[in-house]
Amino acid sequence: MFKKIFLSLFFFWLFFSFSKADIQWVYFRFCDMQNEKDQSKTITIQPWQETEVCLNFFTTDQDPIVVKYWFSEWLLNQSEIQVCDQDMSDNNDFSKLFTSTEWKREFTLSSWKIETVKEKIRVPLWMNGMTYWCVAYTVQADNKRAWWIFDIVVRKTANLNLFIWWDADIKSSVTLLPNNWKIFSSNDKIKAEIVDNELLLSFLVNNQGNISQNVVISWKIYNPLWFQQRFEITSQKLIPGSSWEFVANIWAIPFYKWPFNVKFNLLSTPSFDFDSSKIDEKLKEPISISQTWQIFIFTRIWLIILAFIILILVLIFRPMFKKHYITPTPTIINQPPL
Repeated sequence: MFKKIFLSLFFFWLFFSFSKADIQWVYFRFCDMQNEKDQSKTITIQPWQETEVCLNFFTTDQDPIVVKYWFSEWLLNQSEIQVCDQDMSDNNDFSKLFTSTEWKREFTLSSWKIETVKEKIRVPLWMNGMTYWCVAYTVQADNKRAWWIFDIVVRKTANLNLFIWWDADIKSSVTLLPNNWKIFSSNDKIKAEIVDNELLLSFLVNNQGNISQNVVISWKIYNPLWFQQRFEITSQKLIPGSSWEFVANIWAIPFYKWPFNVKFNLLSTPSFDFDSSKIDEKLKEPISISQTWQIFIFTRIWLIILAFIILILVLIFRPMFKKHYITPTPTIINQPPL
C-alpha cells in the first residue's frame, strides 16, 4: 500500500515538474489593446492588401525566458467548442498568409520588459468574409534535463480573426420570413395565437447579409373601438445567416376580439465586430421595415351576432320575396229591365 502511494506521488511530481509552468509568468496582448484579459481581436483587411499585426509580450519572471509563438487554425473538439489547433509549423492555411520569409518565431524575453513583434499578413484575392484563427505561444524551459521521460508543451492562445472584404462584398440585409399562423392574418409573416385567453404575436426575422445586425421591433395593436396597446422588443443581435423568432405577449384582449389592426416597425442596425472606420458610411445605415395588417380572431360572440344580423335581415326582406295573388273582380253585366 505504501509503495503504491509513493509511486503515485512520484509520478504526480514528475508530471508537474516536466510541464513548462514558466508560461504562467508570460503575458500577451495585442498592441492596440490595454487589457491583457482581452484575448480576441478582429482586423479588417482587403484581399491582397498587406496589413500589419502587432503583438506585445511581457514577463514578470526574474530570469530571461525564451518564447516561441505561432499562428494556427480553429478546430471543433468533441464538445463542439472552438479550440486552437496544435500545429506549430508554417504549413497550416493561416501561417501561409504571413509574409515572413523565415519561420523562426522565437525570441528571448527579459524580465519586466515589453517585447513587440510585428508581422505582415496578406490574404489572396479569392478569400472573403469572416475567418477565425489563433495566435499561440509557449516558453522554452531552461531547466530541461536529458533524463526527462517526456516533455509537456503548455501554451496560451488568443483569437486573431480576419474580416476580409471589398466594399462591394459587404451586404447588410434583413427580412421577415413567412411564419406559420394559427389565426387568420392578412399577412403571412405574422403568427398570432391565443393561449389562456392571451394573444401572442410572433415575427421571424432573418439576417440575409454577411455582417451582424442589432434588431429592435416596435409595434402597436388597435381596433376601431378605441382599444390600443404599444410594445417594443429590446435589441437582439443576429449573426449572418441566422434567424430569430421575436415573440410578444399582448396579454388579455377585449372579449369581442375580432378584428384588430397591427402596425409593425423593424429597425436593424449593422453591428461590426471590428474596426469599421474604413468602411463606407452608407454600409452602416440602419434598415427600416414598416408594415400594417389585420388579424381576425373569431369567437362565439361574433357567431351569435352574425346569426342575429342574418335573422333581422331575413325578417326585413322576407316580405319583398313573398308571392302576391290577385283575386279577380267579377264582371257585372247590366241587363235591360224587363
